[in-house]
Amino acid sequence: MINFIIYEDEGIFKEEYIKVIHRVMGSDTRVYKIHQFSSYTENLKNLIENNREKKIYILDIEVPNSKSGIDLARQIRNSHDWISQIIMITAHEGLKEGDFRSKVLMLNFISKYDDCYNDLYKSLMLAHEILTYDRQLSIMQEGEIYQFPYDDIQYIEKDLDTEYAVIHTSRELLSVRQSMISLLKQLDNDPRFIRTHRSCIVNLYNIKSVDFLNSIIKFKNGKTTDLLSRRYKRDLKEHLLEKI
Repeated sequence: MINFIIYEDEGIFKEEYIKVIHRVMGSDTRVYKIHQFSSYTENLKNLIENNREKKIYILDIEVPNSKSGIDLARQIRNSHDWISQIIMITAHEGLKEGDFRSKVLMLNFISKYDDCYNDLYKSLMLAHEILTYDRQLSIMQEGEIYQFPYDDIQYIEKDLDTEYAVIHTSRELLSVRQSMISLLKQLDNDPRFIRTHRSCIVNLYNIKSVDFLNSIIKFKNGKTTDLLSRRYKRDLKEHLLEKI
């Protein structure tokens, strides 16, 4: 799920940005969500502070009687979010100057009145490419290197009879001599991976359904696991609700 966050007080420009987003993302709104704000609100603050989701910000530099887009960009980076992509919209070319862009890792500055639609389209295409670049888990096993794209991993479970963990992908599985803690660290705290049991790590994005009553997790490739302990149920439910 990619969240597009529009911070703009003029309706005509909001409509233009939304048209561009639909052009980039298509009609399947299950994979993205558009949030619109005309001023700084508590909901916007909560979105900024939630670093679990992928986000692309379209920020107007000047929003009357509210925080500026520049202040908002600083707040985003100060929340330790260096992944989300920020596109700044301005009606004043002079505001593009200075070293602000590098300090907050700005993807682009776009003029409202100079081919805004096409410039925004190109910027959103690049932002989407950056956020969806496929990361991989690399494992050395008996002299061979195995690479598992994050998007392909369904879940990882501990083999209770050995010192191995088992990586389940959409098509295969591989036993590796790694601890669950070690694997979680190698996954670099990617927000799509969470624990559901001390012996199980799941990919949230590959879960099809969860039977919380019987503790059964079903994945998109048809595999299931019952490694869902009471301790982790609430956390899993909250993460899944955030994706809705």
